[in-house]
Amino acid sequence: GGRRIDELIEDKSALRETQAQLRKDFVAMQNTKEEYERRNAGLDARAIDTQMFKYGSLIDLEKLEVAMIPKKPVEALKAKLRDTEQANAAEMRQWAQALSDAVDEMHHKTAANTECLEQVADLTRRQRDLTRELVSTRKTAFVDPEAAKKRETAERDHLVAVVNEQAREIEKLRNEVGFLSVKGNAQVRF
Repeated sequence: GGRRIDELIEDKSALRETQAQLRKDFVAMQNTKEEYERRNAGLDARAIDTQMFKYGSLIDLEKLEVAMIPKKPVEALKAKLRDTEQANAAEMRQWAQALSDAVDEMHHKTAANTECLEQVADLTRRQRDLTRELVSTRKTAFVDPEAAKKRETAERDHLVAVVNEQAREIEKLRNEVGFLSVKGNAQVRF
């Protein structure tokens, strides 16, 4: 607690120092910029004077530059740029589709995983209810001891078989959930 507050105070102090230095740098850069602008204005004036003296008029350097560039390479570059843009657009569409497919697959696997988890929970509840029923059946007294014993044995055997079958089903579902969890990189524990 206290250490974190001390760190924040130190960070705040360092930020203030950085801010002060940035202000100084900004002022220095502003002054340098103004100096360069004054120099450029002087150079522009000299260039105009020189052009007027040598040629009798101002020369548009951009037009001169454009006129000197051969037309064929420019058209070839434009065509190459168009081709590259089309290829990039196609690749972007492929990546967008791949992303969409991956999201869909994740949703399907999440739904399947949820369904398996719900089945495990349901089977666990049913197993608990059957176990409770099995225990209460053992405790119930019957009028005819022989018939009651046969009925109790048959019920117990049936309930044990059902419980064992559900235990196998739960284990199978847990394995499926584990497989889906590993495949989807989720971590699920029971």
